[in-house]
Amino acid sequence: MITQALSWYVEKNVDFIDAYNAAWVDEAGLSRIFTFDQKHFRRFSRLTALLPSG
Repeated sequence: MITQALSWYVEKNVDFIDAYNAAWVDEAGLSRIFTFDQKHFRRFSRLTALLPSG
């Protein structure tokens, strides 16, 4: 997971914590993430970034 996060950190030009969270979500077999950081998470084609409601 760390290796994937490092790869995405460089490849997708996102913050490391965003790359790590994306790798964690991917590893868990999930496809959606709720985040206010739409800009960075849209760079991950396997994930759907949704705004938290409320």
